[in-house]
Amino acid sequence: RHGASAERVGAAAMEATWLRGGGGGEATAVALAGQLALSGADDGSCRVWDLRTARSVRRLGRPAASHDDAAANGGSHAVGAVAWGAGNGDKSKGGGGSDGDGGGGGGGSSNEAFVAVGPHVRRFDLRSEQVLLDEWVNESAAFGDEIGELDAHPDGQRVAVADDCGKVTVLEFGSSSAAPIVRFEAVGHENICSSARFVPGRDWGHLVSGGLDCVVQSWDCMRRRARHK
Repeated sequence: RHGASAERVGAAAMEATWLRGGGGGEATAVALAGQLALSGADDGSCRVWDLRTARSVRRLGRPAASHDDAAANGGSHAVGAVAWGAGNGDKSKGGGGSDGDGGGGGGGSSNEAFVAVGPHVRRFDLRSEQVLLDEWVNESAAFGDEIGELDAHPDGQRVAVADDCGKVTVLEFGSSSAAPIVRFEAVGHENICSSARFVPGRDWGHLVSGGLDCVVQSWDCMRRRARHK
């Protein structure tokens, strides 16, 4: 949406697959993991795809049916970002199950998916056997603007959020259905914050963000301060 990350470039390629699978909206976000892809659409729904068959094997969330549904999501029902969580398991339903789009099966390395719908971040438990997984486990409080990127830390608990207010946030999701806790929050950019990523191989306190103000910022989230700009 705002940059040329691999996931966003992949969104264009995913549209052909989305249409082939019968998705109900335009693809707006994509996250890849091995032979699987997680895509979000402007109707508020997400799908898990088996890239070997180019078929949808699962749907996450209910497509918004009207502008009233959009109003309930703070004025927007589009998916702005998606991310695979951490853990071991099968991201898809498996077997010959289908949500009406054909296909099924495929393995992965995540038990969870994180989806930004309007101003909220939702966590889905992919260990469920349901092909149509309408209900999420928990949901964040509303952010002040649209969310442009999510990044899940390998510890399986924390998710970095970049939003259009220029803010960088780290949410901590517990095992219960309670709303996630805000572990770090800072306005790091004078314009839209288009990217927030954990530093590979480091703990969750090491974060890097980038914005449309042409600034790349390094953060020490545990000490709640900026490192370098």
